[in-house]
Amino acid sequence: MSIASEFQNLKTNISSAYSSVESKGGTIPANKNTDNLSTAIESIPSGGGFNVLEYVTTPISFEVPFDDENVTLDFGNRDVSCTNMLWASSQPTMKNLSLVANKITNLQRVVMGKSILGTLTINADTSACSSYYSSFYGCTNLVNIFGTLNFSGLTDSVNLMFYACGKLINVTFAENTLNMDISFYNSPLLSNNSLISIANGLVAGNYTLTLHATSKVNCDTIMGYVDNTKGYDVFVADESGTVTLSEFITVTKG
Repeated sequence: MSIASEFQNLKTNISSAYSSVESKGGTIPANKNTDNLSTAIESIPSGGGFNVLEYVTTPISFEVPFDDENVTLDFGNRDVSCTNMLWASSQPTMKNLSLVANKITNLQRVVMGKSILGTLTINADTSACSSYYSSFYGCTNLVNIFGTLNFSGLTDSVNLMFYACGKLINVTFAENTLNMDISFYNSPLLSNNSLISIANGLVAGNYTLTLHATSKVNCDTIMGYVDNTKGYDVFVADESGTVTLSEFITVTKG
């Protein structure tokens, strides 16, 4: 092979390598040479061989498996719909998932059926999220949902949102944003802080909060008082308080 041919093959291989980096969401430098290639490869986001930014305006399931236990889908400073994002794909080892974005506008069926998932971290503003339908349905090993679930932008349903989430302990709701029925019937392990956050997330009105029998008992033992300085009622835990969380849910929130 001539030197010219070898040089041309090298150029082709470098070009192909940068094309692969770009398709996987990596950062492409101005000078696409061998010196910058290793840095470009290191810039590929974790969580699979694809460009997550392709899904910002097209809510569609990822059809590739993730081989890691810890997966981060980083959309940067962008608004993204996560509808069905991981519902139809296979993640046999994914135990921890982080979603990073400016705003998440939809979480419908985002991790539905991901039975091995233990922790979901949402590092994004969810105040514009229009649907939580079946978001965590079938996540039987889900223990932690870190980040605040805000229902201010809700236009759809929260039906089956926590169906079969039997190990769920930690979840946080934005205060005074949920104005529809919601069920935690399958979740007996909710922490006291989670129960308080859920209660404070409810808008006062004729809505039904369904809790597991164990959680109902816990609500009878959590004492506190009602603070209305924010323009709506908030339960504040206090051992010397005179109001139970159960009373706050059934009477104050109505």
